[in-house]
Amino acid sequence: MSVTPTPFLPFPVTLLPAPLGNFALEGARAMGCDASFFALSLLTACGACIGNSRRLLIKPGWAEPPLLWAALIVPSGGGKTPAFREVTAPIYLRQAQLLRAHSAEWDVYKAEAQNWKDAKKSDRGNEPHEPAPCEHLIVTDTTTEALAVRLQASPRGILLAVDELAAFFLAMNQYKARGGDKQTYLQMHDAATAKIDRKSAVPPTILVPRAFVAICGGIQPGIFRRVIAEEDFESGMAARFLVAMPPIQPGKWTEATISPDTRAALAATMDSLRQLPMGGSADDTYPADVPIGPDAKSLWVEWFDQTHRAEDEYRSAGDDRMASVMAKYRMAAARIALIVHLVKLENDPMELVAPEVNAESMNAGIGIAQWFIGEAQRVYGMLAESEDDRAQRELIEFVQKSGGATTIRELRQKRRRYRNDVQAAEDDLQKLVDAGLGAFEYRMTGGRPARTFVLRGVNGVTVNESPLGDSANGASVDVDGVDASGNDVFGDDGPRH
Repeated sequence: MSVTPTPFLPFPVTLLPAPLGNFALEGARAMGCDASFFALSLLTACGACIGNSRRLLIKPGWAEPPLLWAALIVPSGGGKTPAFREVTAPIYLRQAQLLRAHSAEWDVYKAEAQNWKDAKKSDRGNEPHEPAPCEHLIVTDTTTEALAVRLQASPRGILLAVDELAAFFLAMNQYKARGGDKQTYLQMHDAATAKIDRKSAVPPTILVPRAFVAICGGIQPGIFRRVIAEEDFESGMAARFLVAMPPIQPGKWTEATISPDTRAALAATMDSLRQLPMGGSADDTYPADVPIGPDAKSLWVEWFDQTHRAEDEYRSAGDDRMASVMAKYRMAAARIALIVHLVKLENDPMELVAPEVNAESMNAGIGIAQWFIGEAQRVYGMLAESEDDRAQRELIEFVQKSGGATTIRELRQKRRRYRNDVQAAEDDLQKLVDAGLGAFEYRMTGGRPARTFVLRGVNGVTVNESPLGDSANGASVDVDGVDASGNDVFGDDGPRH
């Protein structure tokens, strides 16, 4: 390993508009976790609420939908499910209301149909029509065929909320049996037309003009490593997912909660976004284009050029994975900017927010996208690690969390792999010394000197500068190279705190 692990940078929650930022902050305090546990699903869910009603017009012929795919990579028991449920609760509530209303419509229809059937033919009149299919706001586990049927009844779009994304990726990689699924989802990432052919079904083909499917879910680190196939990188499927792998913080009781006002504000925001009228043309299901202001356009052009340069550098270095990330996350900045803008617009009682996306919203989109690039570097770096590199990284991370120093005794007590192997602990620490990453010293412990390994630098951490330049939000990341992660959750020792 050539450098020490890059530390995890907290999610730049201050870039989120108030209803989302407040929810993420209060949720993080209540759960004792990073705000990204909530931010990923908040952005994705709000984008799904907007759906096909709006797009960001970057220039004539190029518009981006508010559509995100996001994966929270956290060990089992790390808290991803409670956070996920908190965010999606308002959507499930509205879905339940729609299903109850639809059920009532069916009750009326069945009664009218029975009356029509019982009446004399001369008195029947027109036969009652079945109710239209129920609109779906959210689905959890479905085939592409079933999803297409749902989309036909839900022109605004759908949130695919998957608590465990492993099944989703595994299904995509069953290439011979379900190869069409992957291509369909790749089209859905751009809310493009999706054509689904079904065997022995009526109709045999479903065509969805604007298949808007936002995806958000969680996955365990070790499973993520196993289920992401090389084909997912080559096809761009992996790069379409914004990834975050925040460290698990030590458990500690807190009385903090998400306040009723904050919950109500999020629910109201989601409802307001869902009420944005469809229709930007004679076709009332076609999205309305939101213009981009001149200052925001300048920021976008700078971001576009910088990320293209970074993408070219990655390709020249043979790192096609991160080059693909740069290409897809570049677009994510525009999509996030649109979501941020519309959330602010819908929460402006005085209607002071201009209808066009301004520099503040674009800066937020770019800053959040930069943060995601940093996370992709950390996660992809782990995927590319050798076993020796991974073991060395995990040892460095343990020492960092121990204040930058450790002893053989502490390693045996707190690291399973060293519990019954003193020599392995000695050898692994010596490798760090030989690599110039630390040194042995004698420090007083319990009133007597103890041989202690000490990392070099400030807690042994090296941080690289960002080639994208300084960001107004302070969330700049290094996009010139892939450093090893500051997380230790990819290891085999189980969740560690």
